[in-house]
Amino acid sequence: CFKELFNNVQDHSGETDAYVILRDDPKKSEFRILVCDLGIGIPKSLSKIASFASDGDALLEAIKEGVTAQSSRGNRGAGLPILIDNATAHRDGLVKITSGFAQIISSRPNKQLVTLIKPLPQGLNGTLVDLRFRRSMLQHDASIIENVTW
Repeated sequence: CFKELFNNVQDHSGETDAYVILRDDPKKSEFRILVCDLGIGIPKSLSKIASFASDGDALLEAIKEGVTAQSSRGNRGAGLPILIDNATAHRDGLVKITSGFAQIISSRPNKQLVTLIKPLPQGLNGTLVDLRFRRSMLQHDASIIENVTW
């Protein structure tokens, strides 16, 4: 699922560089991955195919299966929904996606996926994806660790 983060930077952002932070917090028993690019951002990328009332609405649309800006051949719009599904598969997983003037937060507090929109007073040029999950999830799901080449 992490490969999708790097593919999105390359395919949609208009940038070739991304910033990555990996954090293992034994005290919280939490593993965290942050990937940020300073490209055009999800709302601007999706504005090529539709108009949205807010950046939050664009982010909600981006995480629906089948939605893609088709900025690269082969984009099917499955990446972000699969990423969220995999990262939140266990109750303690959390995904935050920040782009433009909004952030969405997806989690499964009661086994059902919940996504909240948080408007932001200042915008982010580009996209920041913040994945958090329990360290034990790495042992339960080996597909989380992938051979990522980019």
